[in-house]
Amino acid sequence: MTIRQPKKAVAAFTLTEVVIVLLLTVSIELLEFAPSLNAIKSMKEDEFWHNFRQDWSSLVLSAHQQKVAAHLRLTDQEVRFIIGPKPLRVVVLPVPETLHLLGGSKEEEVYVQGGTQPQTISFYSDVDQLKYSIIFQLGYGGQYRVEKAK
Repeated sequence: MTIRQPKKAVAAFTLTEVVIVLLLTVSIELLEFAPSLNAIKSMKEDEFWHNFRQDWSSLVLSAHQQKVAAHLRLTDQEVRFIIGPKPLRVVVLPVPETLHLLGGSKEEEVYVQGGTQPQTISFYSDVDQLKYSIIFQLGYGGQYRVEKAK
C-alpha cells in the first residue's frame, strides 16, 4: 500500500474574488470619468446660451431681410423667436430647468428698421448661483450682451 502525501495548498484567488475585484475597479473608473450631474446641468445651460445667441442673430437678420418686425417672448419654460406680425417663422428654445426667469414673462421687439428697445431681462441659475442679465441695447442691429453677477 502506498501512502499518499496530501497535496500542498496553492495560494490563489478564486474566480469569484477576481470577478468582484474587476467589477469594483471598473465601477470606480466609470465614476471618475462620467460627468457629474452638476456638469451635465452646466453643459445644458451653456448650450442654451449658445442657441440663444444663434437664434437671436437669425431673428434679427431675418427681420431685417424681410422688412418685418420680430418679437422675442421669454417665459420660465421657453424662449420664442417670432418673425413677422402674422408669424412667418417661430423658433422655440426650451429653457433648462436650472434657469429661472426673474420678474415673470418678458418681451423684446426688433423693429422693422432693425432697432430694439433697451431693457434688461435676467435669469437665475441654480447650477452656479449666478444671475445672468441679458442687456438689450438701444440702436440698430439688435445688439445685446449677457452679464453674470453673484
